[in-house]
Amino acid sequence: MNGAEFLVKALDAHGVTHVFGIPGAKVDSVFTALLDSPIELVLCRH
Repeated sequence: MNGAEFLVKALDAHGVTHVFGIPGAKVDSVFTALLDSPIELVLCRH
């Protein structure tokens, strides 16, 4: 388990249902980890 997977697992354990974010190189691994979770990713524009 890497850091991104741990973060997503912790968010899920705390009952988080939605995450808002702007894609980029630093958070791509988190977005990938969210694909296998029940948490819905809402992409934002900047």
